[in-house]
Amino acid sequence: MVQKGKKIVVSAIIILLAVILFIPLPESDPQYSRALYAFDGTLISANVSGDHQWRLPVTEPLPDILKTIIITYEDEYYYYHLGVNPISVIKAAVTDVRHRSIKRGASTITMQVMRMKNKHAQRNIINKVLEMLAATKYSLFHSKKNILEEWANIAPFGGNTIGIQTASLRYFGRNISDLSIAEYALLAILPNNPTYLHLTKNRDILKRKRNTLL
Repeated sequence: MVQKGKKIVVSAIIILLAVILFIPLPESDPQYSRALYAFDGTLISANVSGDHQWRLPVTEPLPDILKTIIITYEDEYYYYHLGVNPISVIKAAVTDVRHRSIKRGASTITMQVMRMKNKHAQRNIINKVLEMLAATKYSLFHSKKNILEEWANIAPFGGNTIGIQTASLRYFGRNISDLSIAEYALLAILPNNPTYLHLTKNRDILKRKRNTLL
């Protein structure tokens, strides 16, 4: 009986790995804004990208304190899971089954990257499962450092502002490396609900969330 149970477990693991390895990953080739920089790296001018977004890439390593703040807010166990946080998934599944719809998210930073790359996918349970499988596969072939940097480059920050460097320049007029800890906290909060939380509206809620994070 024990041997049979082991075979079932091993078979299930093999099937899961096969599904993960063969599942297609979302592809994206972001169109960046055309920008003109001074010799010292100061932005002189920029135009919206071909898809009418303000999108400027992060051109220097993310400050350690910024990475810590993002991970604390978005994915506390980021460095301890393979793209999916099982405990969060179970809690979210119980809530979603109870309400028969997606009410509670369990998205890790890697899952968010998969969703942002596949932005036209409908929000339903099937796509959520595919997102988790894709996130697991993505984590097998990409470092945590690279995934976090990719998140920082493609996350939405309100309106047509895409990427944390774009948000830093647009909202504060400075490069990401020149911001304060409080400003980092504000930026870390925005992608969670960029249409609701914005520096030009719901400022009291935004400040409260920032202060809680700090």
